[in-house]
Amino acid sequence: MKQKHKWCSQLLTIFMKKTRDSYLGDGGKPLLNMSEPNIHEILKVTATLKSEDAKKSKTSKTEQERKAETLKSETPILTAARHGIVEMVNVLVNKIPSSIYETNLENKNILLVAVENRRTIVVESLKKWFEKRNAKPQFDNLIQWVDNENNTVLHLAATPSDEDWNISGAALQIMWDIKWFQYAKGLVPEHFKVRTNKENKTAREIFKEKHKSLVESGTQWLKDTS
Repeated sequence: MKQKHKWCSQLLTIFMKKTRDSYLGDGGKPLLNMSEPNIHEILKVTATLKSEDAKKSKTSKTEQERKAETLKSETPILTAARHGIVEMVNVLVNKIPSSIYETNLENKNILLVAVENRRTIVVESLKKWFEKRNAKPQFDNLIQWVDNENNTVLHLAATPSDEDWNISGAALQIMWDIKWFQYAKGLVPEHFKVRTNKENKTAREIFKEKHKSLVESGTQWLKDTS
């Protein structure tokens, strides 16, 4: 798998020799400067349009269909982050820094997507990328982003992911989920712990709710193996 990631990075490097054509097709020239004055306005308009599209499809589509639509809406950098292909993420953020602000149909940016899918390597790589550029405020802005449901990075970290830890045993699974939740807490300000989403739930409440059955399974697993 790691070798495939390297091949992807090498192939992307070739494509990115003509950055605008490879990334945007026949669209406009991407913003290469993170401090472009109109970047926030672009993000605001994009987020609004995606939010409206999400609202229109929410009542008429199943969860599986909405997920498919979200995946389809993701740009290359978001797809790379989702799958933990940090080599591609690194190439893209260096070639097109403004791509780091892109969001999908659910209004999740690269860090929310990475945390949701347990991609520690992507989060850590982006932290270092911003630190090297003395751009911690930009990182903080991204990590404190919320999606269409007002879910913070903590809410996403508290929710079980389709990408598990590849370990057996419910007790061990819970342990790693707790460690991941604690890791996410260290990325955001203290007040995020009590921040609620549109369902008026904190991340801690979601963690307890989503892990209830796993806790029961873990308890039984410990009894059976003791």
